[in-house]
Amino acid sequence: MLMKKIPFHLLPFTVSFLLCFMLISLTMSVTNITTDQSALLSLKAHITHDPQNILATNWSSATSVCNWIGVACGARHHRVTTLELTDMGLTGTIPTEMGNLSFLSRLSFHNNSFYSSLPEELGNLGRLKYIRFGNNNFVGAIPSSLCYLPKLEALDLSKNMLQGYIPETIGNLPKLKRIYLDENGLSGSIPSTIFNISSLQVLDFSDNQLSGSIPATIFNMSFLQIIDFSTNNLSGPLPSDMFYHLSSVQELYLSWNHFFGALPSNLFLCKELRILSLSYNNLEGTIPAEIGNLTMLNTLYLGFNNFKGGIPQKIGDLESLQLLSLPQSSLTGSIPSEIGNLTQLKWLNLLYNNLTGTIPSEIGDLHNLESLILGVNSIRGLIPSTVFNISMMRNIALSDNHLSGQLPSSIGLQLRNLEYLILASNEFSGVIPSSISNASKLTTIELSLNSFAGFIPHELGNLRNLQRLHMARNYLTSRSSSSELSFLSSLTNCRNLTSLVLYGNPLNGTLPASIGNLYLLLFSP
Repeated sequence: MLMKKIPFHLLPFTVSFLLCFMLISLTMSVTNITTDQSALLSLKAHITHDPQNILATNWSSATSVCNWIGVACGARHHRVTTLELTDMGLTGTIPTEMGNLSFLSRLSFHNNSFYSSLPEELGNLGRLKYIRFGNNNFVGAIPSSLCYLPKLEALDLSKNMLQGYIPETIGNLPKLKRIYLDENGLSGSIPSTIFNISSLQVLDFSDNQLSGSIPATIFNMSFLQIIDFSTNNLSGPLPSDMFYHLSSVQELYLSWNHFFGALPSNLFLCKELRILSLSYNNLEGTIPAEIGNLTMLNTLYLGFNNFKGGIPQKIGDLESLQLLSLPQSSLTGSIPSEIGNLTQLKWLNLLYNNLTGTIPSEIGDLHNLESLILGVNSIRGLIPSTVFNISMMRNIALSDNHLSGQLPSSIGLQLRNLEYLILASNEFSGVIPSSISNASKLTTIELSLNSFAGFIPHELGNLRNLQRLHMARNYLTSRSSSSELSFLSSLTNCRNLTSLVLYGNPLNGTLPASIGNLYLLLFSP
C-alpha cells in the first residue's frame, strides 16, 4: 500500500514535528535508568572510604539500580528519584556526573565526610526538592546554579567549610521553605533577596562571618517561623519596621553580634514568639513593659547588653516562660515580685547587674526552678527559706551580694538534686548545718568570705560527688570539742575532690596521710 503524499503546504510543520520527535527519542535514549546507573557508579568510584562496605558490596551493575541501598526509583518513569546516604561514614567527593540524575527530587549526604567543592552541575537537577549536605567537609563557594532550582524546598549546607558570599540570586528559589547555611565560613552581607521568598519558614545563617546590617527591605513573610543570625559580625540597629512583616515568627536568634540601639517597639507585636535571643550585643535603652505582650514566650536571652533601668513588672505576664537570662545588662532597681507568677520558670539568671533590694519571697513559690543565679549584685537581706524547699533546684548561685542570716538547719533535706551551692562573699553567719550532706548530688560548695562559725560537719565526707569545697575566711574549725570525728579525716571518702580551700580559718586536726594519694588539694595562702 502506497503512503499518501503529504501536501506541500503542510511539509514545514511535518518536518518540525519529526525533528521534535527525533530529539525527544534521542533524549530518552540518552537519559534513562542506564544514565542514572552510570552517574551512581561514578559516585561510587569517588568514594575513598566506605567503612560499612555498603556501596562496595551492594552497588553493583549485576542488580537493578532501584534495589541499591539508599536509592529509590519512581513508579511512573522508573528513574532514580531519591538518593539517601545519610550517616554512612562515607569519605569522598561528588562527581560532575551527579548532574545527570535528572529525575532526582531528594538528595542527602548528611553527616558523612565528603569534601572538596560542590559541582555546579547539581544545578541541572531541575526536579530537586530537598538537598541535605550538612555536617561534611565541603569547601569553596555555594554554587550559584543551586539558586535556579525551581522546585527546591529545603537546602541544608550547614556544618561545612564553605566560604565566599551567599549569592544574591538565592531569592530566585520561589518554593524554598527551609535554608540552613550555619556553621560555615561565609562572609559578606545578608542578601536582601532572601526576604523576597514568601514561602520561607526557616532561615539559619548562624555561626558564620557575615557582616553589615539586616536588610531593611523585608516583605510580608507570613510563613517565616525561625530566624537565626547569631554568632556573626552583624551590626547596626534592628530595622525599625522589621517585625511588622514577621507575624508568625516563633524563634528569633540574633545573639553574639554587634547590634546597637533600642529594642524596636514593633518587636512586641510578634505574639507567636517562643524564643527571643538578643544577648551579647550593644543594645541600649530600657526593656519595655510591652515585653509582657509576648505571652507565648518560653525562653528570653537579653544578657550582656547595655540596658538601663530595671526589670519591668510586666515580666510577670510571661506565664509560659521557662528561661529568663539577663546577666551583665546594667540593670538597676529591685527584682520585681511579679517574677513569682512565672510558675513554669526553670532558669533565672540575673548575674552581674546593679540590682538592689531583697530576694522576693515569691521566688520560693517557683516549684519548677532548677537554677537561681543572682550573683554579683547588691542584694541584701535573707534568702527566703522556701527556696531551700524547691526539690528541682540544681544550682543556687548568690555570691558577691550583701545577703545575711543563717542557713536553715534542714537545708539539704529537700535539695536532693542540688549540684552547686555558691554563697561566697556575703554576710552569712551561724553554723554550717550537717543536713547539707543530704544533698547527695553536690559537686561544688563555695562559702568563702562570710562569717560562718563552729566546726565543719564531718558529714560532708559523705558527699561522694564533691569536687570543690571552698570555705576560706570564716571562723570554722575542723574538729568538734565533744567528738573525735574530724571533718578532715572524713575527706578520704570524697574521692572526686580536686579543690579544697580552707585558709583563713582557725582549723585544728591534721590531714590523713593517705589523703594526698587520692586527689589534688589546693590551699591558697
